[in-house]
Amino acid sequence: MFLRSKKDFQRSFGNIKVYSMNKYIKVTILLLMSSTTNAKFAIGVFDTPCEELKLKITSCKEHIISNKNALSTSLQKRKDIVFSKRGALVTATIMDRKATKCYEKHKMKPELYRPGKFKSKFFIDKLSCKNNLLNVKVVKPNFYCDTPGTATIFSCYISSLGRQKGFEYTVLKIK
Repeated sequence: MFLRSKKDFQRSFGNIKVYSMNKYIKVTILLLMSSTTNAKFAIGVFDTPCEELKLKITSCKEHIISNKNALSTSLQKRKDIVFSKRGALVTATIMDRKATKCYEKHKMKPELYRPGKFKSKFFIDKLSCKNNLLNVKVVKPNFYCDTPGTATIFSCYISSLGRQKGFEYTVLKIK
């Protein structure tokens, strides 16, 4: 059935006001379009490569990151939510960078690689300052968070903490 005019619409749907119906149609279309955009974004997230950085360290300080203090007392007892990362907080300059797989079986698309803009301060997971390393290779993992600042989700908490404290979270590349 094709509606040609306001009268056809009123005959079909009764005395509903046209402008209010148009509003509902627009809202429905908007919701449909936004959900398909999110779906397309979510599909591309898993193909995005991580970034491998070669850093020249100028200062190093051992540091532990934990979400325990940000959780309520009832959640602090749960081992599946509480995490603790031991590493080093370093000041460094980027010597080299390239796209890399985020994990061994990652099917990355190199054309999606965009060099990131990073601060000069990095938290390097699993690094000890006792090693006297001047140059290290690290991997900057991709974090996508739909609930920023949530202490129970690792990627959300680390992203939020990094913005607050002014550092980039990286993982030491061993090889």
